[in-house]
Amino acid sequence: MIRTALAHHGALIRGAIAFVLDAEDDIEVVAEIDSYDEIVDTVLAHRPELAVLDLDLLPDPAGRSSADLPGLWALQHMLAGCHLLVLAEARKSVVLGPMLAAQRPGLGFLAKDGPPERLVA
Repeated sequence: MIRTALAHHGALIRGAIAFVLDAEDDIEVVAEIDSYDEIVDTVLAHRPELAVLDLDLLPDPAGRSSADLPGLWALQHMLAGCHLLVLAEARKSVVLGPMLAAQRPGLGFLAKDGPPERLVA
C-alpha cells in the first residue's frame, strides 16, 4: 500500500485526484493539504511514502516565477523519506527545465494536463 498525501490549493482538483488514487487497490490517500504552510506538519504527522504537490503552492520567489527551486529542495530535505511528485502546467516549462535537469532522487514531475492513468502509474 502506497500511503499518499495530496497538496493542492483547489478543493475540487484535490478531491478528484484523491478519488482517482483511492480507486486503486495499492494506493491510500492519508492526507489532503490546501496550503504550503501545512505541508511539512501534515506529512510529518501522517508519514506517507509519497506527497503529490501542486507546483503553484510553492512560494513566489520575488516574482521570478511561481516555483521557488531552493524552497522545493528545502521541502524535499525536510520531508526526507517521502518522495515528492510535483504537478505542473506545461506552460511553466521555463521553471520546470532547471528542476528536470537537477534529477534529484525522490523527486518527480508530472504535467497537470496528463491522463489520470499517468498519475496512477
